[in-house]
Amino acid sequence: MEESPLGWFVDHVAQPPSGLAASIGTIVHAVVEEAAKRPGEVDVETLWADVERRWRDLRFEAGWVAERERRGARRMTEGAADYLADAADDGVVVLGAEGRFTLVSGRVRITGTIDRVEASPDGTTVIVDLKTGRTPPTAAKTAAHPQLAAYQLAARAGVLPSGGRAGGAKLVYVARPVGGRLYTERAQQPFDDEAEAAFRERLDAVAHVMAGARFDSPVEFAHGSRLGDWQYRVHLVPAVSA
Repeated sequence: MEESPLGWFVDHVAQPPSGLAASIGTIVHAVVEEAAKRPGEVDVETLWADVERRWRDLRFEAGWVAERERRGARRMTEGAADYLADAADDGVVVLGAEGRFTLVSGRVRITGTIDRVEASPDGTTVIVDLKTGRTPPTAAKTAAHPQLAAYQLAARAGVLPSGGRAGGAKLVYVARPVGGRLYTERAQQPFDDEAEAAFRERLDAVAHVMAGARFDSPVEFAHGSRLGDWQYRVHLVPAVSA
């Protein structure tokens, strides 16, 4: 919404098809959620068996497409298994998986689902959002990441489980290996009172735009932004007459 009100409108009102990538991402998320119920069973083959059981429900345009997507899903599964194994080795306890929450801030009502809420042995609690894309945000964008910020706001409001100490929130990209690990992390530091107040102001500004009748958009976007795709840009092309 902040990057492009028009992009938000297309996503949430025009509702374009979510596509195959979203379906595969949903499968990976479901498998990780199930793994949280089976401590100790986080090896890649166990997770891959869960993926394959769901895979048969997908439909592909051609065999080569199915094979390409299957390789991608395998990479995601390997990344997820690596992350879960590292978390287990660190003594992390899952306090919640795919838990829903509702938070009210001013005239904004936020309802969402959080992939994982984890607590380390010393009680430090971190909110985790799994990503199946391959382009992690920069450190600056992670610090301002609205999804993680909303989760932190919910945590400070006491509507999420907690081990006792706020540890912030992080994105885990399971399809992006880095530094010898099969996944990439991007962390947002724990909110303090100033950060919370600043984010509540951002929410108020977003609510004002959402309540309006006009949704604008910049013409140019940062390299790699999905908002540069055709389903968004088509609305920015002026009408042509003969």
